[in-house]
Amino acid sequence: MGNYSGTIRCGHCYGEGHNRAGCEKLTEQYATEWEYCKNNVDPTAYRFTRVREQLAKRTGIDPLSGESKRKRRATYGGRVCSYCKDNGHNRRTCQIMKGDKARFTVLTVAHRADVLAQMRAHGCGPGALIAQDDYGTINAALITGIRWETINKKMPWPTSAIQARRVTDNHVISLAFPTEVTGGAGSNYHKTSMMAPAPTVEPPAGWSEASALDMSAVGLFDSGDGRDNYFWRNQDDDNGYTDHRSPTKRQEMS
Repeated sequence: MGNYSGTIRCGHCYGEGHNRAGCEKLTEQYATEWEYCKNNVDPTAYRFTRVREQLAKRTGIDPLSGESKRKRRATYGGRVCSYCKDNGHNRRTCQIMKGDKARFTVLTVAHRADVLAQMRAHGCGPGALIAQDDYGTINAALITGIRWETINKKMPWPTSAIQARRVTDNHVISLAFPTEVTGGAGSNYHKTSMMAPAPTVEPPAGWSEASALDMSAVGLFDSGDGRDNYFWRNQDDDNGYTDHRSPTKRQEMS
């Protein structure tokens, strides 16, 4: 093995602490050669073009025009947001996504209020006894916990939000909300129904206000995914909400 010290060494001047791309001596040499080329070399010659390009690359300024080489071309349409598909920004700075997240929180708060009211009305909480219809076989199960964080406006009645222990064999299972609570909404498979209510139903602190709502887990704002226009169109229709995207973009996405 060699005695590699990890010190960067320039391939042009052999100095330490920088490479060829950051070599000031090489930049100075190109600048000196440019001074000669602009007065003595045919602008159509390869030497003239190469020195100009290399100096512009190293300094960020076209030595002939004085323009920034990092400046976007006038014909460039700008970045395209992967969320709203509009130009001029990315999803990190997207105001549509920012507004959608704020609105989703409001919608979830309202939905959770309805869910909690139904759960309390029927005593659906830890300690309640529910019946599971397993393809015609009815099994009693004791609710041991609720996966509160899974309940939001996108997933109004998660099919595995209830954690329970089956009475017959003490097996731990995940179940859907009883039909009395959902009003019949949700999955038609493995339906459950109330047998005996819990005395109280109390969500964790901050749940009703959605203060710990994880936007990355709701299925609307996953990295790289575009806006779920079907979901938001339904919310717009229900609430008379105005779509703030540009008319052209609304037409494209409809």
